[in-house]
Amino acid sequence: MSVAAMIDEPQNDDERAFDVPVCSASVYREIIKPRALALELGLCVGWGTMTEVDSAMVPEFIRQIGVLSADIQSASDISEEMKEHCEWRFSNLLKRINAAVLKRSDVAFSLG
Repeated sequence: MSVAAMIDEPQNDDERAFDVPVCSASVYREIIKPRALALELGLCVGWGTMTEVDSAMVPEFIRQIGVLSADIQSASDISEEMKEHCEWRFSNLLKRINAAVLKRSDVAFSLG
């Protein structure tokens, strides 16, 4: 199992093709969820099931990803390889979300 981001109610082929891999289930369980819980990042905690991010929540979701990413990058208990992997995945996710929002401001996402 892995965590991916998708656009809710896609309106065209580009939106239907939006399927951004975020992490594996084990990375979510072992790295992301414990840190998100400790940092009280509610939009990053529920990826193991499903998290809905409506258009009004996108700015807060982007902020929370930034906080989570910075925490992972500063962690002494995470390998440099895993830090680079998480940074690449989060950067790609944010780039794709920002591009989707620029095309349609009312876009909403699901992560799970």
